[in-house]
Amino acid sequence: IFGIVLLVMLAAMISIGLDNLIHFEELVEVDPTYALRLLLWVLVVIALIIPVMMAVMFAPALVFFHQVAPWSAMKLSFRACLRNFWVLSWWGVLATVLMFCGFLMLLIGLLVMVPVMWYSSYLAYRDIFLYDEV
Repeated sequence: IFGIVLLVMLAAMISIGLDNLIHFEELVEVDPTYALRLLLWVLVVIALIIPVMMAVMFAPALVFFHQVAPWSAMKLSFRACLRNFWVLSWWGVLATVLMFCGFLMLLIGLLVMVPVMWYSSYLAYRDIFLYDEV
């Protein structure tokens, strides 16, 4: 799965050309379809990356805490992310904004944000997979 995503990303880079991204404005003036090709490749890569991220989000915790086989853990993680898609989507948007703010603070903010993101991911795992009886 990861290999397919990497091959698609490699094909996108070869097709678009990394040197062409530096002269993006000039290329759009010459060939207006260049921006659409770039957008198409970005959307294809995003469409391939999201299911992979869903499959590996909770898989390590399932393997470590519940001794689930890795492939089964990836299936369970994908199913859990699919059932909680909107909540995890908002979590992803918030995490992206907070990580960007951590980058803006000269990477010092990442010393706080990375552990917070890992802990929030663990809390999401606990909410989804562990049922506490009250």
